[in-house]
Amino acid sequence: MIASAPPNDVRELRFVFNSWGCSPSWPKGHRLGRSFFRRRLTDFTVWFFFEGRGTLHDRAAGHRHALGPGVALCLLPGMDLHVEQDDAAPLGNIWIHFDVFHGDKKLPPQTWPYAPFRVEARNFAAADQLMRRILTLLEHPKLPGYDPLENAELEAEFLLKGMLVDWVREAGRPQIAPLDRHHETVIAGLVARIFADPGKFRRASDVASAGGYSVSHFRHLCRKFTDRTPNELLVQARIEKAKIHLRSPELTIGMVAEAVGYENIYYFSRQFREVTGMTAKEFRRAGASAPSGV
Repeated sequence: MIASAPPNDVRELRFVFNSWGCSPSWPKGHRLGRSFFRRRLTDFTVWFFFEGRGTLHDRAAGHRHALGPGVALCLLPGMDLHVEQDDAAPLGNIWIHFDVFHGDKKLPPQTWPYAPFRVEARNFAAADQLMRRILTLLEHPKLPGYDPLENAELEAEFLLKGMLVDWVREAGRPQIAPLDRHHETVIAGLVARIFADPGKFRRASDVASAGGYSVSHFRHLCRKFTDRTPNELLVQARIEKAKIHLRSPELTIGMVAEAVGYENIYYFSRQFREVTGMTAKEFRRAGASAPSGV
């Protein structure tokens, strides 16, 4: 029985997340002689692969799809799937399982706006960052200005909806050349390293060297795959990490500046104010006055 009329747009729908995660290898970290995974889906599922090689077999439809970095899948309840991976290049993926509601009624798969699809994200670095951001929000972190049990999950829902719309659009475009795909994968890894520990990189040339690129080539690839320059990425990563450090009262402003890669505390203070609209001291005071649990 169809619970509701088919929606015209995914924006009309509400997502309720069931499970999510990110694994460095597939499936669930295990290495088998010939790794495989079989499942009949019980909910709506998004998979995004960030490394490895493999094949997905849609047993009901008889379709086979290649899996690798940048491949995204949107799958529906009831699908019978068989996944195999290349032993020499284990698959790593991000997964999100969710139910869909239209109003207060659970949506059956036949009224979902999109057919199951496979797509190769045109901008691997951006898609990888966004999927990891969604996972972070689903973990309900204590972020300034967010209720950890409501607003974070709502933001994750909005981001996933936008990603799905973008992937549907990508499915109709020409596929990316293998060399571009390689560069996207490398750039995504470098960007992840920048945001994980910006203090390791004093300047953009350090990041370029870590990826085996010249400074000019690295700058070109960053603009191509992230729409930002290496310096813009470094500044964003440093300020975001500084916000976290500033919530630790035992760290002085100078210690925070050094930890995120600044050699000059005054330059750090100026950039922090340009990006956030407040000084580091003002940000720290605002964080200290926030209610507990926020």
